[in-house]
Amino acid sequence: MEVDEDIPVFDINRLPDELHDKIMDFCDARSMAALASTSKHWHHKRSTCMYLRIVKILKYFQLDPTSFLEFLTETGTVISGSVALLMFYPGLFTPGDLDIYCSLERLDEVLDFLETFTEYHSPVETSPSEELTHDAQYDAWVQNENYIAKVLKLSCSPQSEYDCTEPTILNIIVVQSVEPILAISHFHSTPVMNIITGKGVVCVYPDLTLRKRGIVNSWRKSSQPTDKFKKCLDKYRDRGFEFAMSLGKWPGIRRDFARTRKLRSMPLCAIAFPDLSGTATTRDITKEAVLEESLWDLCWELSEW
Repeated sequence: MEVDEDIPVFDINRLPDELHDKIMDFCDARSMAALASTSKHWHHKRSTCMYLRIVKILKYFQLDPTSFLEFLTETGTVISGSVALLMFYPGLFTPGDLDIYCSLERLDEVLDFLETFTEYHSPVETSPSEELTHDAQYDAWVQNENYIAKVLKLSCSPQSEYDCTEPTILNIIVVQSVEPILAISHFHSTPVMNIITGKGVVCVYPDLTLRKRGIVNSWRKSSQPTDKFKKCLDKYRDRGFEFAMSLGKWPGIRRDFARTRKLRSMPLCAIAFPDLSGTATTRDITKEAVLEESLWDLCWELSEW
């Protein structure tokens, strides 16, 4: 490509390495992807940037990042909800709580870890009944689905080692019958379909989410949404997102969007955290590392409200 000689050109690779980290963190997610595609160096910087973002979030919720990420991997637990969106839009809003999704079979391990290694104690159980369905606090999922076994709410008083002055809230959404990540496919709309694992972060619909656009999660376009459903969408409209019932509203968006598809074949954005053991190279950091191998073959299926 020819460059106009009258336009000054500066090679950012000549800047000090510490400035590279700041540049990457300043970029929005689409710019990060473009920069990461230019070299292994910038690919690694994007992974590092995402890792530093989750470290900041976990410290905000008074959790030790290293041990908590290991715990997520060991138990197959994931973080989702609005906190996961902050990985792609840092500073867009202040999170009110942290939602983690675990299987019913691993719940005892999850509780044991939290009560042993964190200051989160005395969980309060909330039944996933009609009462929970209409509770404005739990606005992630669409309706009272059979796969939600229970919800446990834990709080933590401010701890001196963390920069926090208010109690923090952690919600454990206990999933039955399906893998925890599949519960996320039943959220109200695509902007909140993002996943943080112990190995990295996934934006399931990047072509939409990274443009602040979202598809409403409903097969029944003629159905009337509930007041709670409207409030869920309004919450993200206030954060700058625009919604539609189909992709027809936005020409140029990927046409291979589908409501039912294996995760492996979806055009999602998966960014692995860097290997901190010192044994891996930038070449080892691939998107496949974000999820366990078996999870890539799961069928992602949007539900309805």
